[in-house]
Amino acid sequence: MARNVQKHLNILVACESVCSGRTSREVKDLDMAQVVKTLYYYAGSSALLNLQEYSPVGTVAIFGYFDSSLLSLVNKLAPALVSGNTCLIVPHNLNPLSAYMLIDIAVESGLPNGVINLVTCQNNQIYNLVSSDSRINCICFDGKTNTGQELIMQSSINPWSKTLLSVEGKSSMIVFESADLDSAIETVVDGCFYSNGQHRYSLNKVFVQENVYEIFLRRLENRFSKLRHGNHMDKCNDIGLLIDSKDAENFKKALNQQTNEFGAKVKQFSILESNKSAQLAPAIIQNTSLNSEINLNEINGPYVQLIPFRTVKESVQLVNTTRFGTAVCLYSQNISLVMEVAYLLNHATIWINSFPIERGVQTRKQSGNYSISGIKSLKNFLRFKWQSNEHVKQETFENIQKNIKSFGSLSACSAIPVANNLTQDKTYKLYIGGKQQRPDTQSSREVKNFKTLTAYCLVPDASRKDVRNAVEAANSAFGSWSKRSNFNKAQILYYFAEIFTQKSQIFLEKLKHLTSKSDLECEKELTMCANVINYFAGICDKYVGRLNDTTEYGYLMEINEPLGVVAIVCGHGAKFTPLLSFVQHLVGAIAHGNTVVMVADENMPVPCLDLYEIFDTCDMPAGVVNILTGNKHHLTKHLAEHQHVASVWYLYDQKENSNELVESELNALQFVKYTSNFSLKKYWFVPSEVQLDQHSLDKVYLNEIGSNSTQSKYIHLPMGIIFAN
Repeated sequence: MARNVQKHLNILVACESVCSGRTSREVKDLDMAQVVKTLYYYAGSSALLNLQEYSPVGTVAIFGYFDSSLLSLVNKLAPALVSGNTCLIVPHNLNPLSAYMLIDIAVESGLPNGVINLVTCQNNQIYNLVSSDSRINCICFDGKTNTGQELIMQSSINPWSKTLLSVEGKSSMIVFESADLDSAIETVVDGCFYSNGQHRYSLNKVFVQENVYEIFLRRLENRFSKLRHGNHMDKCNDIGLLIDSKDAENFKKALNQQTNEFGAKVKQFSILESNKSAQLAPAIIQNTSLNSEINLNEINGPYVQLIPFRTVKESVQLVNTTRFGTAVCLYSQNISLVMEVAYLLNHATIWINSFPIERGVQTRKQSGNYSISGIKSLKNFLRFKWQSNEHVKQETFENIQKNIKSFGSLSACSAIPVANNLTQDKTYKLYIGGKQQRPDTQSSREVKNFKTLTAYCLVPDASRKDVRNAVEAANSAFGSWSKRSNFNKAQILYYFAEIFTQKSQIFLEKLKHLTSKSDLECEKELTMCANVINYFAGICDKYVGRLNDTTEYGYLMEINEPLGVVAIVCGHGAKFTPLLSFVQHLVGAIAHGNTVVMVADENMPVPCLDLYEIFDTCDMPAGVVNILTGNKHHLTKHLAEHQHVASVWYLYDQKENSNELVESELNALQFVKYTSNFSLKKYWFVPSEVQLDQHSLDKVYLNEIGSNSTQSKYIHLPMGIIFAN
């Protein structure tokens, strides 16, 4: 396919340029060159796959967008095909030609019939039809945020289907006083007018340090005045046309609003030899407000906003205020400065002294969750051997919504139990913010002994307010915990393992009394708990990132960063290892810098609650670990709806001696997936059964816990000062 793309390069350039309105020079020099490199890269990646641990997800639906149709399509299609999946392509109705051409090239290259399929439609109805089909196992979407959220809601019919989004969020740029201003201005021009400013990640905000603001403004105005406009098929022109007339109208309306309502200073540069309404004059906007329409909803068009700042700290705060998390370009000759700023920015892609947008943009926050890294992008289209691929019965979306509305409601019989004949006369408390607290409702629930089926003790019955308090405590602790050195985190976890081993006899007695397991099985579970704590303590300071290869001269650094507040809802595994399941997910999340809100197994929470006595003595900072007990579905509902929860891990229950879901759990998975679309939070569904490898810990699964505990940040560090080629 890569060779045939090279052979038909000029036809592909013409198809892409004619439909999108982009200049043919930009399409050929940037997009097509990267398309060929991407195909060659993934052609070589097929030999690196370890299919003993993974399997293809199945059928992948790829929804294209008009801004960079062929390149964004190939970025999803290539890893999906290499992973062994079949694909259904739905190109954008404004730019389908290059997708048709790519299908012809795939057939010419010998791809079997049915592996790639293409469907077009003049409206967005096809989005809902495809995403709501339970036979679709993975959805890749590029485009508007609201459309992506609708796709997640529709795809919640099948909770096993993956949803990979790459949605809105314009890029930003920070120009420090130590920057090479001439190079920075050329980068502004390249980034601002990439795809005529209609690309989701084209540059639209430039933060300039006050010392050089006036100089930078004069030079930028001079450069804008020399731009060439006209026929986008002419290689000599710099700016083409906007493909969507609605974008042109929104652009004009946003400029008027900036001037009339926010008092901004807008300077537009005249266009010669053009009478097309979709060809807009480029604009420089000053004195803009970050709360204006042009910033909150990311208007497409050829414009750039100049925003001054005084200190480096102020620039970081300004860039981090956005709800989007795409790319930031840093310009400075001081490498120590830009590397520290890159560390502090809550964005997924950092470009230093360059703007290689054609290489792809890693996204986070409300810009999506798609990975551009080679090996990680392959994992997007693979399924672990222990992950369920159970076929879900096709239902109407209306029925799903009814189940979602009633999910997590408490029954009228959830009253305070009568505390008679308890084996242990002790009422446990919740663990929130480093303190033992009574539940807000002052209610408790009974825990039974699984040997004798008699009442053992009372545990708190947490409510919505307890969830809110736990999330607030975890969110407050996240800043300091994530910034601690990895060595310090490892020492705390080693100390945790040491105290846990010293007090193992207490946990052994509890497990023996509460479960039907033998002494040997209980001892084995405690040994594995200690081993898993030591395992994650050991990798705390070892897997912080790596250097990736790149097609350009320079480095691509991949840094693993924590997610934030992780909500972990434990289940009731058939092999009944409540403590091990609780500990391995808890330690795996906090070892990578996250704070957690744990929901203990509602049938067997007692061993998990005894852990907070260890947390009080092992130097664990307050708020890093928070433990709730109560109705599993009720607490899941409020955790999934909370905006400060970055990820929800739901450990679902299965029928004994079967991989089939317990009936009530399907509604839970559908609810979590449906609710996650409102803040585009991450979710992870895993069986509550502990994954073992020949009766020992499965390190592949433990590494997967670590992978789901982090998000990647890519820092592009180009070279070429000494040797330009």
